[in-house]
Amino acid sequence: MVCTGIKTRGTANDSLQLRQLAAINPAVAGIRRSGSISMDLARLAAGRYDAVWEAGLAPRDVAPGLLMVKEAGGTISDFAGSPGSVWNGQVVAGNEALHAALLKQLKPIQ
Repeated sequence: MVCTGIKTRGTANDSLQLRQLAAINPAVAGIRRSGSISMDLARLAAGRYDAVWEAGLAPRDVAPGLLMVKEAGGTISDFAGSPGSVWNGQVVAGNEALHAALLKQLKPIQ
């Protein structure tokens, strides 16, 4: 089970999000959208989700969840695979194996 943010209003990233969903959907049991990256990352840290990805985030949205995922032993980065940052607005997170698999699917989609 993976989770991502899907914007409810049209944005410049709509095409990117649709391509990401199309690439990830066949490989997972389901994709969820809660509307809160902080809650998504908390659920990931608690083991309720297997992986999370999203873009277009503000630092205040990412910071609390980034810490929880790291403390739970998870891996978090941006879409390029650089260690997690609250500043670039991108998040790919999961355990080491699922993070790598998700990142492999997302990297070519830009």
